[in-house]
Amino acid sequence: MTDKDVEAQARLGGPPDIAGEEGGAPGTTAPLAEPAATDAQPIPFEFRGNAREYFKIWVVNLALTLVTLGIYSPWAKVRKLRYFYGNTYLDGSSFEFLGSPIAILKGRIIAVLAFASYWLAANFYPAANLVLLPVFAVFFPWVFVKTLTFRSRNSAYRNLTFSYHGGYLQIAAAYFGLPVLIAAVAVAIFFGAGVPLNLPGNSPVKLSAEVAGRVGMLLSFVVLGASLAFPYFYYLQKRVFLAPRKFGDSAFTFEAGPAPFYRLMFKLSFFSVVAMVAILIVLWLTGAFTKGMPGETVARPVFMPIIVALVVVLAQSLLFVTFITWTRNLVLSAVRIGEAQLGSRLRVGEIFLLYLTNIIAIVCTLGLLTPWAKVRLTRYQMSKTSLLAPQGTENFTGGPGQSASAVGEELADFFDLDLAI
Repeated sequence: MTDKDVEAQARLGGPPDIAGEEGGAPGTTAPLAEPAATDAQPIPFEFRGNAREYFKIWVVNLALTLVTLGIYSPWAKVRKLRYFYGNTYLDGSSFEFLGSPIAILKGRIIAVLAFASYWLAANFYPAANLVLLPVFAVFFPWVFVKTLTFRSRNSAYRNLTFSYHGGYLQIAAAYFGLPVLIAAVAVAIFFGAGVPLNLPGNSPVKLSAEVAGRVGMLLSFVVLGASLAFPYFYYLQKRVFLAPRKFGDSAFTFEAGPAPFYRLMFKLSFFSVVAMVAILIVLWLTGAFTKGMPGETVARPVFMPIIVALVVVLAQSLLFVTFITWTRNLVLSAVRIGEAQLGSRLRVGEIFLLYLTNIIAIVCTLGLLTPWAKVRLTRYQMSKTSLLAPQGTENFTGGPGQSASAVGEELADFFDLDLAI
């Protein structure tokens, strides 16, 4: 075969004939090379809602909830969740919230009765707290499981629902392991340090200098130990929140270990020290600037507290935003759903400005821009969240989910339990 024949076949799109110099028979063709595999790209989440649409829903929900003395609140909750789910898209398809207002109403009635019983007992019989708090501690893991089970089974994407399979003991260990450990060590210190138990009448406790010093030193070790143990238990809480889930037949796995949480906490501790030093510098500079000024005795008490308060609020707010931003990025980026990998890329500076402008807008409009702030925050969070799915989002499989009780969900709302990332 001549070079001209090869060029002619190349122009026609066919593979050239290979003669027998490579061991093949004349007239046979070489197999086509496999196309190079392209790396899968993360699929971004997208929120398509807008403030004007949600403002109408928010106003109607608020008005009807007030007029009906709260009876309409389950329907308001469902309308809100369906709007936010329905406007959250991944790979061209939106999520769905399948919860029923009637199921939420039944759960809310039970939650109201439970909360009223707790309030009456705690206010009219303060000693009842000694019984109610242990009961609440035992009850909390059940509320946790029921809440996440309800939320998961009523969340759907492409006709597949999520599910939650966390265990009671896992949750109890993650959320109560550290307090129980601290209490046990404190009791051991109390008995081991020689603190007197039999006190005459109502006389105050009088400890010798030696015993007081020993107690103080041991309590310092308790505080240090609790600080060192906190990142581990915080890691356990995030793992038990996410890992026992499924999307259809695809199981969630939480790939982060305790080490990243320790690094996060140590970095936050370092920034906290820097913030304290900055506050002390501001205090010193403010005192230096006002020293010798006319009317110093009047200006100093008014001027300094304002500056210090602003610096403290800004520093604490920045640390809080840094904590929630780094935590969200760490936790979501450690979640794998089957072969797919979640990712989060929130930036501290961007989200701090977002929170700051949202708060200013809400305060200046007496709450009327709350829907705008909510939509704005959700749009930003979704734009920085993605799913890397090498097999595509169409390959998730599973059967229909089962119904779940809303009692735990409503108890969590009434007792203000923050079960979130």
